[in-house]
Amino acid sequence: MHIDFTGASHLIDRCWRDLRVATAFLTRLPVQPPLLPANDDTVAGEQADKPADYLAGATAMFPVVGFVIGAVGALVLAITHAIGLHPIASALLAVAAMAILTGGLHEDGLADFVDGLGGGTRVEERLNIMRDSRIGAFGTLALIIDVELRATFISQLASLQLAVAAVIVAALASRAVIPAVMRWTPPARSDGFAFGAGRPQPTELTIALALTLVALFLTFSIVAAVAALLAGAAGAAVVALIARKRLGGHTGDVLGAAQQVSEILILAAIAAAE
Repeated sequence: MHIDFTGASHLIDRCWRDLRVATAFLTRLPVQPPLLPANDDTVAGEQADKPADYLAGATAMFPVVGFVIGAVGALVLAITHAIGLHPIASALLAVAAMAILTGGLHEDGLADFVDGLGGGTRVEERLNIMRDSRIGAFGTLALIIDVELRATFISQLASLQLAVAAVIVAALASRAVIPAVMRWTPPARSDGFAFGAGRPQPTELTIALALTLVALFLTFSIVAAVAALLAGAAGAAVVALIARKRLGGHTGDVLGAAQQVSEILILAAIAAAE
């Protein structure tokens, strides 16, 4: 009997490619983007300049990369707790470790998003402010509040084991909202990152959601899992609605802001329910 493994091999190759793209985009880990296929604009085997070349299709792997990011934060949390640091100090170092691993990608997005909303009166003005590499007063305040809230909620969890689990799952689940925002809001610009990244399909959304549900309901009580799921989704939805109304759609900065707000609310829900 002949068994055809072509389909399985193709699926494994696709998952590996998507994982590399997601890792290259979401972290500073030295992962090379995959090779581009042949089409009208590229030659087969040409190196992709940016992971955005495959980004929409790779969003299913965002929660997997989120797990790795959260695991690094959880490891720092456990080590600093073991050497006797105060819980808030341990939590701050855990948040810092995750920001270092990602290059502050999402934190930068949140700061730019808030700067744009606070400093501009017209859509084009807001978008131009968000493109400015300098941080303003609104963005600075947003970053301070962001880091402080995450560290506070982590430090308030009842045990180290629960805190470690919350850091990992919140990092995982909050990155599942990114493809949802990409799917349900249009790009704000016709020449920016969001336009080039494409639009995730229902398959990517389903996989990201399934990974999130498994992580939440296998780790926490039903009440905490449901609360975290609803809180994270609500946070991302609010950011998406504001972006649609004030910017005309999403940008890379909007995606970062949605992730950060979602992570804050997931941690808050777990701290309140467990």
